Amino acid sequence: MDNSSGPVLLLTLLLLQNTSSPKASSPPAGYEMAEPPAPCTGPSRNHSLVEYGLRPGEITAASVVWGVLWLISVLGNFLVCLVIHRSRRTQSTTNYFVVSMACADLVSSVGSAPFLLLQLSSGRWMLGSGVCRLVRYIQYLTPGVQIYVLLAISVD
Repeated sequence: MDNSSGPVLLLTLLLLQNTSSPKASSPPAGYEMAEPPAPCTGPSRNHSLVEYGLRPGEITAASVVWGVLWLISVLGNFLVCLVIHRSRRTQSTTNYFVVSMACADLVSSVGSAPFLLLQLSSGRWMLGSGVCRLVRYIQYLTPGVQIYVLLAISVD
């Protein structure tokens, strides 16, 4: 048997493993299961608890990757808006649709990504119910805006 079939064999064994017994369905070593708190036990009305089960090194790596992608998104979309605004040649109907798409991406990037990164790094939502609702609203609003902009581009 060669070395490349080892991970495939391990994955096959894991998939065929009986997950109905409590011993087989326990998390891997190093990961802990967390019980959610009883409703109305915390100082906040927001009772959602997100447990990712990540180790500190994994949280750091995810935060760095998320931060770099966030920075690229913000800078890239800002530059698209700036170039189309500054250059007279690029001001066309189609490019205004592109600016609309970039603005929707900016709202999504600035309005939700930093808050979700904070939640990932701290393990819980720390900003209260109002900000939670605002971030959730932005998360639901921006994909709809992007879909409508793409529809308008295709109609145009």
